[in-house]
Amino acid sequence: MLSDTVLDGVQVELEAFVGRAKITIAELKRLRQGDALALATQLNQAIELRLNGQVIARGEVVAVGDNFGVRLTEIVS
Repeated sequence: MLSDTVLDGVQVELEAFVGRAKITIAELKRLRQGDALALATQLNQAIELRLNGQVIARGEVVAVGDNFGVRLTEIVS
């Protein structure tokens, strides 16, 4: 069995899921650079942090220097 010290160095990729949008094919064809697409997520709604497609946490979007980040508000067990 692998020890925790071996596993601790393994990198994983997390995804921050912001939201979804449903549009028609006609609307999709009309999209142009600079268009804003409304998502089905409200401004202050928690976003999901996913590992291999599974939600592991929720949080809020924050600024981390010049980048976006996620402040964790809930760890999903």
